[in-house]
Amino acid sequence: MVRYKKNKYKIRKAKKLKKQLIISTSLIVFFIIFGVCWTHIRSENLKANPKYTVGTIYRKYKDKRGLYVRYEFIVGKVKYNGGKDIRDKDSINIGDKFEVIYEEGNPSNSKIILNKRIADE
Repeated sequence: MVRYKKNKYKIRKAKKLKKQLIISTSLIVFFIIFGVCWTHIRSENLKANPKYTVGTIYRKYKDKRGLYVRYEFIVGKVKYNGGKDIRDKDSINIGDKFEVIYEEGNPSNSKIILNKRIADE
């Protein structure tokens, strides 16, 4: 009788763990799909309604995942900012200006184009 209760307990515990694993895996897959879709939608919106301006690098920093820059640009009288990872740390400096593409009607959706440097006048 004692042996039967132990086996029943193990089976119940195994089912509970299996259920938790399925839920956890489902949530992870959901968030990955959501992230990919969100990125794709923002990219498509940027392509569909592009506007261009000049952005200025105001911060350059490194963290565990790589080297990044922060940039700012002005649309109308409102200042917006964004960030981008970079590969070549020596070619970009604070104060450098580059072309920025942003979504008309939603300037917070923007991307700096690091191969389109704007010369100082």
